[in-house]
Amino acid sequence: MIVSGNLALKLVEKEVCIKYKPYVIAAVYQIILWYTEPLQAIANAHHEGYKLGQQLGDITHMTLNLFRCNRIKYLTGQNLSTIQTNAKDIAQILLNRNQKGIVAYPVLLHYHAIALRQGLHVLEAGRVDDIPTIAEINISHALSEFASKIYSLIRAFLFRQFGGNLIDIMNISDTIEEKKIQLWPITALGIFVEGLTCYLCSFEATDQVSKATWVGRGQSILAKIRSWHEHSSWNWENKVLLLEAMEMHIMGNYDAAEPLYASSIRSAREHKFIHEEAIASELAGDLFYERGSHLESYALYMHSIKCFNEWGALAVAMRVE
Repeated sequence: MIVSGNLALKLVEKEVCIKYKPYVIAAVYQIILWYTEPLQAIANAHHEGYKLGQQLGDITHMTLNLFRCNRIKYLTGQNLSTIQTNAKDIAQILLNRNQKGIVAYPVLLHYHAIALRQGLHVLEAGRVDDIPTIAEINISHALSEFASKIYSLIRAFLFRQFGGNLIDIMNISDTIEEKKIQLWPITALGIFVEGLTCYLCSFEATDQVSKATWVGRGQSILAKIRSWHEHSSWNWENKVLLLEAMEMHIMGNYDAAEPLYASSIRSAREHKFIHEEAIASELAGDLFYERGSHLESYALYMHSIKCFNEWGALAVAMRVE
């Protein structure tokens, strides 16, 4: 598939095919090349598709590339204020063109970014920036409904709010397999956060059967992400290390977990995933707190807060604080 994707990109460099290039960029990078290319490079490619669509008058694929660029930038930890503004602008473009069928995607990202910046209460507070709320838009398409579930799980994890609907939003990997949903960057992120949440839930389990069930689900997801790591260490190294650290942590093997947490933090920093550096730092802080190493724990929590603030997730930083 990767060879086919690269071939398609070469073909649209020919003058006779250039008009198809925005469409090919939108499709190839979203479906194929994200397996191997750094996500930051994927965002840049979609931005190129957006600019070329502008030049060619291909409004449909110009807008599609613009949205995918913004969503990938969210996945790489770009500042949430910019993500929110871009999502709002894209939603407004689609609303002005009466393309209500796909406006759900930027609207979901718009309000998700706001919630991470200001708190979950904003999701119930009505319109922001005069963009229809999630409740107002019609999320009837299966993929937009699935995207909504992924964002809900991410918020539940980041705010540690695992309420009664946790089971409904936790089955990301099972839903992908059952419904044969295409694996895209956002769905892959959903699987990663599902793994993190499984391990967190195992810490809270009150009996050995529940704990074993949660750990087993986490291990299954870890195996899946290890297979992606073989194709792109840039995108997945820090995530594999973090899940491995959590696995050792829940097993009580603190001596093995500690260096894995440290390696995950370092990898996230080196590969420019500031939000995942924040997540790993907080979880490492939990480990040191459990071990009674309160100075080390405090330093890690403070680093997590610094990274969350740098990402723009001010409400999440306050939760950690």
